[in-house]
Parts: sequence; C-alpha cells; structure tokens
Amino acid sequence: MLRITIAALLLSTATLEAQEQTWACQYTDAIGFLFEDGQYNPTEFQVPEPFFLKTEEGSLVLSSVDGALGSLGSKGETYCHGRKTDRVNDATVQTCSDFLGNTIVFSTTEARGAVSKMLGSVQVEDTRIPPGVLLFVCQAM
Repeated sequence: MLRITIAALLLSTATLEAQEQTWACQYTDAIGFLFEDGQYNPTEFQVPEPFFLKTEEGSLVLSSVDGALGSLGSKGETYCHGRKTDRVNDATVQTCSDFLGNTIVFSTTEARGAVSKMLGSVQVEDTRIPPGVLLFVCQAM
C-alpha cells in the first residue's frame, strides 16, 4: 500500500510540473528594415534583453506573451491561437498576435521561436517603425 501511495504521489507531482512551465529565453538575432530615403534598407538591430515565457499544459500563458511583446513596444491586446503540430518535424508550435502586427511563434518541442514586428510596413513615411524579426532560444527552468 505504501508503494502505491508513493507511486501515486510521484505521478501527481510529475503531472503538476508538466502543467506549468517557465522558460528563460534569450534573443539570438534581430534583423529587419529601416525606411530611409524613400526605401527599405536591410539592417541588424541591437538584441533586446532576455525574457521569460510561461506555458500551462503546453500552451502559452497570455500574460507572459504580453510581457515579451510589451518589452518590444507592443501595447496591443494579444490573442493566442491553438497549438499545432507540424507534420514534417512533429514540432508543437503556437502563435500569439496583437492587432498591431506583432506576433510571437514558439515551439515547446524545439525550445525556440521568433517575434515579428510588422506595423511599420503600413505606417506613413515619417512615422514608420522598423519592421523586423527577432529569433530566440529558450531553456526550461
């Protein structure tokens, strides 16, 4: 009976850990375009500070996505789409976006992702925010 109780306790602890996961993430590359002299020119941006993401039962926690996108200037309401599994490499991927064109894509399978900032591509010339893509890797904590 004691063995069954210990086994049940260990299984329930593993289940609790699998339900919520914190990821320490660090950007590796930041590339995009600056609008100068009437045209877009490719550029590299300074890599932003590290950040944290959280998942609950494998899905991104909205408040952590808001924090990651907010650190890049997003002030929009974020919506997360359901997780999908890529048929080619079996990676589980989820995307979250705000109405300003900022999107985060994250794979818990691969522990990496990207953030895209696209609002600048539709703004008037004098106020264009540089569109870009920022790649990141994460480590489960």
